[in-house]
Amino acid sequence: MVVAIRFSDSFERVFPVRALLRGYSRAALIWSFFNALLLVFVFVDVFLLIDLLDHQGMLDLKTPENVVEYSLLVRGEAPASVRGELFQTDQGIRPSIWHWRDHWWAPTLAALARRMPVLTSNVAALTTLVLTGVVLGLFYAWINIHVRRLAMLESLDIAAWLRREIHRQALRVGPADLEHQTDELTLRLFHEEVEQVREGVEHWVDALARHPLTLLAMACVALSLNWLLALQCAIPLAALWYLIRRQRARADMQRQRVQARIAAQLRLLAESLRKTRLVRAFEMEAYEHKRFQHHLERLHRQQMQLEQMESWSEWVVNLLAALCLVIVFILMGMKVLVDVRGVQPFRLSGALVMIAAFTFSRVPLRELWDLQFLRRQAARSARHIFEFLDRVPPVAQAVGAKFLEPLSKELRFEKVHYVTERGRRLLAGVDFTLPARQSAAFLSLEPLEARAVAFLIPRFIEPTDGRILVDGQDIAWATLESLRAEVIFVGGNDPFFTGSVRENIAAGAEKFTLQEIMEAAKAAHAHKFITQLPQGYETILGEHGEQLDPGQAFRLGLARAILRDPAVLIVEEPQAELDAETKSLLDDTYQRLMKGRTVLFLPQRLSTLKRVDRIVLLYHGRVEAIGAHAKLVRECELYRHLEYTRYNVFRHEAHEST
Repeated sequence: MVVAIRFSDSFERVFPVRALLRGYSRAALIWSFFNALLLVFVFVDVFLLIDLLDHQGMLDLKTPENVVEYSLLVRGEAPASVRGELFQTDQGIRPSIWHWRDHWWAPTLAALARRMPVLTSNVAALTTLVLTGVVLGLFYAWINIHVRRLAMLESLDIAAWLRREIHRQALRVGPADLEHQTDELTLRLFHEEVEQVREGVEHWVDALARHPLTLLAMACVALSLNWLLALQCAIPLAALWYLIRRQRARADMQRQRVQARIAAQLRLLAESLRKTRLVRAFEMEAYEHKRFQHHLERLHRQQMQLEQMESWSEWVVNLLAALCLVIVFILMGMKVLVDVRGVQPFRLSGALVMIAAFTFSRVPLRELWDLQFLRRQAARSARHIFEFLDRVPPVAQAVGAKFLEPLSKELRFEKVHYVTERGRRLLAGVDFTLPARQSAAFLSLEPLEARAVAFLIPRFIEPTDGRILVDGQDIAWATLESLRAEVIFVGGNDPFFTGSVRENIAAGAEKFTLQEIMEAAKAAHAHKFITQLPQGYETILGEHGEQLDPGQAFRLGLARAILRDPAVLIVEEPQAELDAETKSLLDDTYQRLMKGRTVLFLPQRLSTLKRVDRIVLLYHGRVEAIGAHAKLVRECELYRHLEYTRYNVFRHEAHEST
């Protein structure tokens, strides 16, 4: 059962807007604010440097009024005497202050020049501005890296939370996975989908922390130089942005349609490669060559159409960009060249810095625009994750559940039905009774039916209807802890954990001594190969350690179960082909396990069927027959069919040949 997600946006569920104001995201916002201020200072520094190179520190005041105004602005006091015109050289940034005196920030620059005399001579001002620009640029780059790191840390926290939730949910719903589909889904969610969400959160935090403040800083720079010119240039630039985005969206749609037609032509051409026998048998070579050539020419035309379309789209984009740049340069050039009476001319340094501000805004704008697509991809992955997390576990402990005593009399199935989550009926009224301390095997034409019976006993899955009784007590009303302490399932393909051999057998439990672990390994005939490992029981297994073959891994699983001495042991034999020595060791292990214990098999070997006391044969969800191997061979046609098709010695060769 899957509960519908109530959130309109799965990404909002992963990372709500309020999360930007806490943790690493809040720190990223704070650092980004200081970085935007740093960026403004970098542009001011570059502006003063370009202006210094433009006027070369020369100051030319034509009237006494200008001399007085200059002295009050730059020196902070009126001159003692005024002699008409004033021409000075090697004045550093003072000519810049005078030229831009009508702007609100000019008094601030004047105060800075009074407090820093190095800015009032050309060489010293040049050196100071260059070094200051380098230092500010380095700080700006470092803060950018730090903000990206904070965004990455935020995304790693989100990824860790999602992976914890997936792991917790997998422990709830994973045991019910009859067809191993949940394992594949869980791995995909754990790796691919979580990584997609992580990247989306990282880009989201990074872009929202840095880019809006960067754009605000660039807008302040452009408007502070000349607000009217900035607005006049922003209009064509905004129009260019809109037209280019629209053109590229249209081109993408056309490209997808043409690529679909190309793919269809390729499929038609590939058909010829699969029909060679038919062509040669009916002497269709001439017809086939003509047909193939026709489709090949169509494919060539469509590929040329795609290339022309992409070239045309790129040409249109370049044309729009060129037209916009022409308009911007003309506007700025006229402002620089045209001398309007009573208005200070717009210097080249101001035009260059304004162009730089608009250019610098391009990357933040593009990344903010693309952010919606990244968010959509992350939201899609988040939706898949939450669909899995919102599944209701099929098995839960009943309120008031009681402790279950170990099986001592009989295990009974009473009219048990089971339907999978997908609506597939596997069991339809299964009835049988198995005495305690005997062995049995579950066998079915459809392997999932026998597997479902085995999974029902430790309550990995719940019956849709009916009861399972242990000594007359319904296991639905038993505590899961007491039930699974006495009913242990050993899977034929169960993996081993990354850890030492000792930890794998003890399964993380510290109550078992090394001697007890070794005795369990000896009972499963695993002790010998364990002692041959580099560090014996302390040898690390797993991806970065030693690997075991299927027979060794299976015996390790048997040792893990033997260590706990359960009343009921369910053994699913491995599907992999085992060597003769391993089969012999397993036969001896089974013989030991069956003494004083109820052992149930999902068999893969004929010797196991011959060994057990009885076989429960299922067909179409019902019990078809119950009996020993010899009896079923004589009396049951279905069993004879299974014995021949599934357990004959040549089955693997026949499977490989097909």
